[in-house]
Amino acid sequence: MRQNQKFPQNILWDVFRGTPPTQFPDDILATVYYVGYTQNQKYAEIAFGYYRDRQTYEQLARLHGITKERIRQMIVEFLRRMRNPYSLHVLQIGMNAYLMERVDAVSQGQPLRSKDDEIADEVVNHSAIGYLPLSTRAYNALKRAGIKKVRDIVDLGPTGLLHVNNIGEKTYWEIIDLLIRDYGESKDAWYIHCKEK
Repeated sequence: MRQNQKFPQNILWDVFRGTPPTQFPDDILATVYYVGYTQNQKYAEIAFGYYRDRQTYEQLARLHGITKERIRQMIVEFLRRMRNPYSLHVLQIGMNAYLMERVDAVSQGQPLRSKDDEIADEVVNHSAIGYLPLSTRAYNALKRAGIKKVRDIVDLGPTGLLHVNNIGEKTYWEIIDLLIRDYGESKDAWYIHCKEK
């Protein structure tokens, strides 16, 4: 983070890994909040506390009742999620342009989430399971089963996932809820998506 930069420029510097676009849209502050809170609300609160409120890891750790290392991990994970293709696209064009894209899609009779789905599919196809903030138990169970990509979990489907060794009901729902949250699908939509595979 560039300490001399104000929010949201400081967070954008880290999201774009030190080479942010030379110009951002006028509504960049609202866009940063929108993109941030659609990733994970808890992670966003901590990241905004760090970047916007200039709180240290120690202060955030005391405030949230967790360790400094966990605070650091959550901020790193937040930045990684902000770098997914969909989030970067919205950050670069701004909320107004993003909303206009959605309005244009609807007016032309296109499905509202067509672009989102295309980007989500790209992320699913190329992301390692480490992209998901899985518990150690869930990560190890998937790794032992030879599951390396998020695509592999989707291809298994809800029923196949249940048959993976060491995945009980709690771990099963942890994995499914993370997929649903990260890819913006309802449980029903995800089940239908898997059935179509």
